[in-house]
Amino acid sequence: SSSTKYIFSIIDFYKQLLISIDLLVKQNIVHNYINFDSIVVDNQFTPLISNFAFSINMSRENNTQYIAHFFTAYDPLYLEWPLEFHLLSYLLTNKLNSLSLYNIENVINDVSENHSILKTFGESVVSSYKLEALDYFKKYINQSYEYILTDMLKFGNTWDNYALSILFLRILIEIHRTIHKKNKLIILFMKLLVCNIHLNPLKRLSIE
Repeated sequence: SSSTKYIFSIIDFYKQLLISIDLLVKQNIVHNYINFDSIVVDNQFTPLISNFAFSINMSRENNTQYIAHFFTAYDPLYLEWPLEFHLLSYLLTNKLNSLSLYNIENVINDVSENHSILKTFGESVVSSYKLEALDYFKKYINQSYEYILTDMLKFGNTWDNYALSILFLRILIEIHRTIHKKNKLIILFMKLLVCNIHLNPLKRLSIE
């Protein structure tokens, strides 16, 4: 059907962008601003990632001071950032030396309550993701800022794919709402992308 062909073209678009993100990951670079404004298309309809103003060099020395410049605002409404990014922003903007259980629960609740994409898949998915996130992130309770930062940065290789998955879920959810009958390909693709936006970073799929 025409809708299936359209979905295949969207999947191919996603695949091409994923290849670009993989190249960045291999160079220890996080683009950190994947959204509709940072993707352009050339004359051959090839998607290109632009605007590296917010990119993070993960291999840079003295990460503790350098990385703090990227967590200047706690904004749980910004869906393209993963939970650990919000936790670091919360920690730094509130000038905390560590995280308490109360802090972690607050951030998880703030992010999940404002996560319109995740909420599309039902309360059971949101509740499950929240519980798994709390179970994972509670290991940071009373740990030092340096430990929390170093450990969370290990998941930087998932951040751009997280943001890219949010972008494509926006597209697919809208398509799913407008077609008259369920398209299994759309549903399966959305299920894959939802794995990439798991609040627990260990549950996200690798680029491969």
